[in-house]
Amino acid sequence: MEYNLEVKEFLAKQIELPQEKWDSRFRRYIEESYMPNDAEDLISGINEKSFIRYLRMLDIKKDYLNNKIILDLGCGEEAEFVKYCLDNNIGKEIYGLDVLVKPKEVEERYRGHILKGNYSKKLPLEEVDLIISVGAVFPTHKIKKPIINAIKALKIGGEIRIAPIWHTFPGSKNIGIIESREKLEDILIKLEKKYHIKWQMEPVEIRVPESFKEGSYDDIWLNEVLIIKK
Repeated sequence: MEYNLEVKEFLAKQIELPQEKWDSRFRRYIEESYMPNDAEDLISGINEKSFIRYLRMLDIKKDYLNNKIILDLGCGEEAEFVKYCLDNNIGKEIYGLDVLVKPKEVEERYRGHILKGNYSKKLPLEEVDLIISVGAVFPTHKIKKPIINAIKALKIGGEIRIAPIWHTFPGSKNIGIIESREKLEDILIKLEKKYHIKWQMEPVEIRVPESFKEGSYDDIWLNEVLIIKK
């Protein structure tokens, strides 16, 4: 389900409220968002499917990638997003970084673009326009070093987008989500002062677990994208 800006703002406001204060429209969005057996976010598909998934999770359009030097952190061994961009001349330059990459097995036409490396260490590029990560950099205490490395690799005016960042409501049973988000916000506040960055979390979509039953909303969460600008 794709949400427009007005709906996203509505979802962001509702998720800040305890369940008993939710608008009936919000409950309806939850039920409409329930897609049983939807494993799209859990498995890799063909390159185009991965490309579309990236755009959705990062909350961007294809044209947003135009004329940008892009680095995908945690691109995966197959680096499907990177390959799709290279095959379709998307972006000015596109690179992927992952510890799972096997350099000798990378096809010749992709070599130099799909790199083996750990994003918790110094990144192999500088003056990057856009650094992205989908499903690889999670909002825990281990996120601090990758974010610092990404900030250092950005050009002035560059941007980082990390997704998904999970957000759930006060009183949710998903205590881990609440605690992780609090830790992430604390990290970002400190980095904002030290590295002169601006950050925000933008709502993307409601996610509902397969265990969902109508009228039971305890386990729902809001997927957001973390946006950091230098």
